[in-house]
Amino acid sequence: MRAVREMTGAMAIWCARQQAESHAYQAETRKLVAAGEAAPDTTDYDHPHSDYFDALSSRGLVGLLALLGLPGCAPGASTA
Repeated sequence: MRAVREMTGAMAIWCARQQAESHAYQAETRKLVAAGEAAPDTTDYDHPHSDYFDALSSRGLVGLLALLGLPGCAPGASTA
């Protein structure tokens, strides 16, 4: 039971940190757009890396392979 509480606490800390980093990234992106140093489209994203790196870093190799297997998501894939 103690291990579950520790794991739950660690997960809550990790989630809070991820959310704070996302907010900081979005705030900095808005500053860059306002200064004309970044394209307005960059505010559409809440993290600095691509979907492929996000899948790999958050879901591992299985997540990346699953993303690559989705029609229209893999580089060079045709949606027709």
